[in-house]
Amino acid sequence: MPTFQFGTTAIEYTLQQVKGKEDISIVVEWMEGVTVVAPDHLVLEEINRVLRKKATWILDKWNSLNEIKRPPAPLEFVSGEKLPYLGRYYRIKVKQNQDIDKVKVLFHQGKFYIETPTSADDIEHVPMIREALKSWYIQRAQMKAEERVKRYAQRLGVTPAKLAVKEQKFRWGTCTPQ
Repeated sequence: MPTFQFGTTAIEYTLQQVKGKEDISIVVEWMEGVTVVAPDHLVLEEINRVLRKKATWILDKWNSLNEIKRPPAPLEFVSGEKLPYLGRYYRIKVKQNQDIDKVKVLFHQGKFYIETPTSADDIEHVPMIREALKSWYIQRAQMKAEERVKRYAQRLGVTPAKLAVKEQKFRWGTCTPQ
């Protein structure tokens, strides 16, 4: 991996030389690092000269990206893991139950209790628990939101038409005058 020196900082980058390209593109990404796409006719010294000119920009971008935390490892839904709820994290206790055919979720005394059917193997139980927890969170969010809406509707003297809590990909909330 090529490197160029800027002051006391050595900056490593991935170089892609492309035939027919006329300019140099510099991309700074969180997981991939610095990528330089340059014309295939440029020699390394010319590329490094351009990179030195852009070094402060590269370092600023790199430093701002380094402030981002790595995503947590995906949950395995085993006893002892923690799940978020109402601003805190609570441990889960997972056990199998031969008398049920779908996952059950219970939150009691600061702990999540999750029961899975014995017919589900370790590979099947992760998506089953994930779906059950998603439904559980949506139900609880609906209850909490209804409590809040009721309280503030009385204070404001309004009557909301409806309240729906559902999984959203982009827009997380909306409110209209109607």
